[in-house]
Amino acid sequence: MEVENMFNITSLDQLMVLEINERVHDILYKASNDIDITEIDIETLKVDNVTLELIEDNAPFRVIAPNLIAKINYILDNIEMEEFDSCGCGCEDEEE
Repeated sequence: MEVENMFNITSLDQLMVLEINERVHDILYKASNDIDITEIDIETLKVDNVTLELIEDNAPFRVIAPNLIAKINYILDNIEMEEFDSCGCGCEDEEE
């Protein structure tokens, strides 16, 4: 039995949101499987976040854009916390 994708992309904005969604889920996969997240991944997420903020008020994106923004912010916050937590205990040691 074969299932076909019935979703038709009608604009470049929709394609862009689908690509951002895929990137976010790829990075969540990397994080959950202890795969290194590169600086390029981080910078791409920051650009994706700005892009989503620009289109989040458009009717077709009112649900998915804020959801993706929240996921991106969660990822970036966790990466930032890991950078400050040099000893691994969650104490956020300050660098000397």
